[in-house]
Amino acid sequence: SQGHILTFTFRGAVAFGSSIIVIAGIIPFVSGYLPLLISCVVIGCSQAILFGTMNQLASLASGCDRLKASFSFGFQASGIVALVVMLVTGFGGSGSAYGKDYYYAIVTLVEG
Repeated sequence: SQGHILTFTFRGAVAFGSSIIVIAGIIPFVSGYLPLLISCVVIGCSQAILFGTMNQLASLASGCDRLKASFSFGFQASGIVALVVMLVTGFGGSGSAYGKDYYYAIVTLVEG
């Protein structure tokens, strides 16, 4: 129905929009750990909203669980990309901000 489509569209737009704004517009200019932590919490909440919305859509679109399982695997596989980029750039291996700009630029390009 029209209400379901509007709800999915709204949740998706808010989640994608807030993620893009934080990743591309705020994080490259963040200095200090508290703003970075707040930015990561916003990204995490946005991704949780997206995961729930897309998982619900996958279960509604298909009667079998294959689509839902495929979506879940694909969503988790993006974490592997972030891990590899972290290892390559060196960001996150210590308490310093070394490699932060390269890390976020690569993740934004690859996953965005």
